[in-house]
Amino acid sequence: MVNEGELSEKLDGLYVRIAAYKFNAREIPLTLSLGCAYYPADHLHGWLLSDMLRAANAKLYEAKEGGRNQYLLEKFDPNKEYRPHQ
Repeated sequence: MVNEGELSEKLDGLYVRIAAYKFNAREIPLTLSLGCAYYPADHLHGWLLSDMLRAANAKLYEAKEGGRNQYLLEKFDPNKEYRPHQ
């Protein structure tokens, strides 16, 4: 299981690699907006993948609306209602 700090570190590394992307020796400017939902290791049972995807999708659109080229993390809460993007 990865904790939030480790996940942020991995995503930071991904953003660094994407920003420096080269194709045929030419730098190509790329950006990435990402929403990521994670759950605490001690609460793995009873959650549906579709609920996790809904939470990640909500964070994705929040990242896009917040200026793009960023990632946002959401600690999944089964008691929270994650609404689809309108």
